[in-house]
Order: sequence, then C-alpha cells, then structure tokens
Amino acid sequence: MNKVFGGKLMQFDFEHIFETVVIDADKKKKEKRAKRTRQKKNNEINPSSLGFCLRKQVLDSMGMGTEPDIRLKKIFWQGNFIHDDMVFPVLQKYFEDLEHDELVQVVNELWIDKKVIHKGVELNFRAYVDDVLIHNDERYPIEVKSIGYEFMKLTEGKMSHQIQLMCYLGLLKSKQGWLLYIFKPTLESKQFKYKYDDKMYIGLLDRSVKLTEYKNAGIIPYAEAMVEAEDYETLEEIPPYRIKRELEGDYWFKKEKQCETICNYLAFCLDNKEEIPSDND
Repeated sequence: MNKVFGGKLMQFDFEHIFETVVIDADKKKKEKRAKRTRQKKNNEINPSSLGFCLRKQVLDSMGMGTEPDIRLKKIFWQGNFIHDDMVFPVLQKYFEDLEHDELVQVVNELWIDKKVIHKGVELNFRAYVDDVLIHNDERYPIEVKSIGYEFMKLTEGKMSHQIQLMCYLGLLKSKQGWLLYIFKPTLESKQFKYKYDDKMYIGLLDRSVKLTEYKNAGIIPYAEAMVEAEDYETLEEIPPYRIKRELEGDYWFKKEKQCETICNYLAFCLDNKEEIPSDND
C-alpha cells in the first residue's frame, strides 16, 4: 500500500487529481438525479434553456449535442460547489439556526415535473429549482448563478435567467422570486427580485408551444437571436431583424460573436447558413 501511495505521490499532478474528482462528482450528481426523476422525454421543456435559440433546443432534443468537455465540467463543478456548499447551507444556517424561524423552510433542488395545456398543446416542464423558501405555504424560488467579471456591470438579471425564473413562478404559482448572482473571485453577491408577470408567462407558454411543435414534427428551425429584455412580448419566435439592421445584413457575423460561448452548434449553423426570412426586412 505504501509503495503504491509513494509512487503516486512522486508523480503528484493536481490537474489530474482535480479532473478525476470533477468527473466523479459529475457522475454521482447525474446518478443521484436519475434516482429522483424518470427517463428524459424527447419533448420536455427545461426552463433554464427556454431563453436560448430554438434551434439549439431542438438539436439538443435530437441528441445532436456533445458531452461537455473537462473544461466545462470544471465550470459546472464550481457552480455546483458555490450552490451546494455555500448558498444552500448559508440559507439553511441563517433561517434555521440563527433566526430560529420555524415558519421558513429552505428546500434544496426542488423538482418540478408539470404538464401544462396551452392552446391545445401539451407542454411538459421538467427542472430543478436551485432553492425555494417556503413561508405560510407560499413558495419563493431562488435561482443561483455564479459568474465572472461581468458581475461588475450587472444591473438586472440576464433575460434568459429572468425567463427561467418566470417559468418557475408560473409553474409553482409563486408571487415572487429572486435571481442571485455570486461573483466567483470574491463571493460577493447581487440579487434581483422579480414578481410574477402574467403577460410574460403567457408569452413563455406561447414560445413553449412553438418549441414543442418543432420537436414533435422533427423540424429544425432557423437560428434565432437570444431573447433580449424588450422582446418578451414576442417570444413565440423572435426574428433577427434588429441584428440585420445593426450590421447591414451581416447576420452570421453577429450570430457567431453572439453564440460562440454558449452554443456547441455554432459550426453546424455556419455550415448551414440560411437566408433571413423576407418578412424581417
């Protein structure tokens, strides 16, 4: 035993050790969640993705995505660490041990599996809510995001995150919730409270109908722009007209700059360039 340990110690490589631990943690988290949830369905809707390009979501449902590389797994591991080993224990410690508030319950990773019928279409929402505060039977979701230096300029929640939270508010019939951003280098935080907005929630259901119809028909939609704050009234299918006007029609230049950090289908889209629909002129 000592010889084995000694041999490994002499070949000490923290990067290898870290990657091994990250891969093991990722595997165990997936196994833990698999025990709590049934098999993934092709037409399910994940609120955390709903603000992303419809094409990306359809391609994901077709199994065209790739396993995250070790770099991404490290980023996810760090995010899970901040949530599981910082935010949730802090909330629990504060309300249960320091405030002794028996009326407030802190729930970690609340599982949502809910069917909603909208415009005659069955929508299947499935997701984990990071944390939920329960008070007098009211549920208040908290979505935790750990980010880098973009934290400094943050004055409101990112629109894709607002969409995620609004889905939770609607599905849980909650009055309000929070987006909580944690700055990775210093663990500083910013929080933004959002109240349930029926108009926005209905817009998200409209968008979910379009997404479900694409998935059920096996149609790959054109690549759209990310949802922006002023667009939520037309979430059903957002045209990239603003991009075209900004860059004199160089839609794909903007799309590449916009998508390269959040989408693994960039190469697919660049290899399958389509004309911008004429009604966006």
